[in-house]
Amino acid sequence: MNFIKFKETFDKAGIFSINNVKSIFPEFHNQYFCSWQDKKYIIKLRNGWYCFPEFLKLPYSAWQTANLIYSPSYISLESALSFYELIPEGIFCVTSVSTNKTTEFETKAGRFHYNALKKDLFFGYTYYKYSDNTNTMIMIAEPEKAILDFLYLKTWYNSPDKIKELRFNEIELIRNIEKNKVYTYLEKFDNKELEKRIDLLFKNYS
Repeated sequence: MNFIKFKETFDKAGIFSINNVKSIFPEFHNQYFCSWQDKKYIIKLRNGWYCFPEFLKLPYSAWQTANLIYSPSYISLESALSFYELIPEGIFCVTSVSTNKTTEFETKAGRFHYNALKKDLFFGYTYYKYSDNTNTMIMIAEPEKAILDFLYLKTWYNSPDKIKELRFNEIELIRNIEKNKVYTYLEKFDNKELEKRIDLLFKNYS
């Protein structure tokens, strides 16, 4: 296999799996991956996923990686809340939810943490396009769903003092969060304790 031809085929994607490659090049031998890794032409991420070195320099490449290497999943929790400027802290681990089991990976693209979520709660995400130069769309929770995912999974935020510790951006919360959507989504959780935590949030930041 000629690497130049391979690069031309997958360059726009930046990240690719063994299955992606073999769907286009059925006769592709896995030994090429080993050889190209040794030459630093490609980087192994995990379980059959690889990327070109320059891919890691792209904005949101870690988020794209998070979506792909553990699927189905979407960006949520702290990463999404920070993206929407709802919480002040910088996030050093990409946080997602998935219908698979809770797990964490350390890769060349970063550290990824996934929280398990029931299949019937896997909704409320949107597709974010981070560049006009690519067709790549990243699955990320809507801000309202990110709040619900967070308080559903982080059950210890169950008092006014604990809620205040989150230091939510009150301006963004009031300006950009649709309360009606939060409560519509909340019905699908059918969780009385989560209802109390959401009420506490809006009582403390309104």
